[in-house]
Amino acid sequence: MTNKNNYIYYLLIFIITYKSYANRYGFKYTDYTINDIENFKVIINKTECPEESSYHHSIQFTSRTGEKYQSCDYQYYCHKNEKCIKVNTPYEITDPTDSGFYNDYSNFGMAWLNLEDNNKNDTLIIDSCNEISLSSEKNCKTDICLSHSDCFSKNCINHICITNPDYPSYTCRTVFENSEYKVKCLKSYEEKCEKDIECANESPCGIDNLCTLRNFKGFKNDINNTNMNNDNDNNNDNNNSNSYINNINNLNNTNTNTNNNNSSSSNAEVHNKLNSLYKVIILLITLFIL
Repeated sequence: MTNKNNYIYYLLIFIITYKSYANRYGFKYTDYTINDIENFKVIINKTECPEESSYHHSIQFTSRTGEKYQSCDYQYYCHKNEKCIKVNTPYEITDPTDSGFYNDYSNFGMAWLNLEDNNKNDTLIIDSCNEISLSSEKNCKTDICLSHSDCFSKNCINHICITNPDYPSYTCRTVFENSEYKVKCLKSYEEKCEKDIECANESPCGIDNLCTLRNFKGFKNDINNTNMNNDNDNNNDNNNSNSYINNINNLNNTNTNTNNNNSSSSNAEVHNKLNSLYKVIILLITLFIL
C-alpha cells in the first residue's frame, strides 16, 4: 500500500507541475487600452502582484540609468486606440529565459500561445522585423507566419512578420522615472525612432533609427562601436543578406500549399510535446497502480 501511495503522490506532483507550466507563459486578450494601462497603479516591494500584472510576484528591473528596483511587471502590447494584449511571463518576450538581453536576434519573434484557447492552437507572433533589418547584420527573422493574422503587426511578408508603419506596435512595461514608478507604453523593438526615450524596454534607438535590442552592436551611443571593420562587415553582410533572401524565396515556393495547421510555433510545439508526455505518463502510472 505504501508503494501505491507513493505513486499517487508523485502523480499528483507531476500533474501540478505540468499544469503550472502549461498556464505559465502566453498571452491574453484584454479590454485595456494604452490609456488604461498607463494609469495602472504600480505595486512595489510586494510578494503578490495583482491580476492585471504579468506575473504573480514582483521582479527586478534595471532603469536606463542603471538603477535597480523591484516591482510588479505589467507587460502589454498595444496599437493606438485599440484593446491590448497582456503577456504572462516574468521575462521579456524576446528572452523567455533568465539570461538577460541577447546580443543577437536568435530568440526574436517567437509565437506565443493564447492562454484562453482551450485547444492551445491559437498563437500570435508579437515581435516583428523592420524590412531594413532583413538585409542587415541583425539577420532579423520571426517564426513562420502564413497570414497577416498570425502577426501582431498584421503584416506577414514572405513568411516573416514585418513592422507596419501605418500600424506601429507599442510595448508597455514598468519603469522608474523621476522618482516615480509607472507603466509607460513606448515603441516596440524594430519600430522607427529618433531618440532612445521613444523606445520601450530601456532599449536604445539604433544607428538605423530602429528600437533595437540593448546589447546588439551598432548603437549611436555605443562607445565600443567603431568603423574599423565596416568595409569587411558590409561585404559579409551583402553576401549574408543575399543568401538569406534566397532562402526566404525558396521557403515561399516550397510552402505554397501549406495550411495553417502546420505553422506551429516553438512555444506551441513545446506545449504539445509536454501534453503528449503528460498523457502517456498518466496512463502508465494508472496502469501500474491498477
